[in-house]
Amino acid sequence: MMEIYTPETNSLPEIISESDMNIEGLNAEEQSFYSSIKPTLNAMIEDPHKEIVSKILDYSKSV
Repeated sequence: MMEIYTPETNSLPEIISESDMNIEGLNAEEQSFYSSIKPTLNAMIEDPHKEIVSKILDYSKSV
């Protein structure tokens, strides 16, 4: 019987959760900026604009 497996080089990268992200390497100004845009970015992930979804679907249909 032949053994079949997927080599690690073809594996998907591990997704790093938000709690694992390290923002301590940023300076004070960068941390402030990140903190100010974080709620907006999270909202965009949870509820994207219909126009963005349409553009993604149109692009995938054209490929």
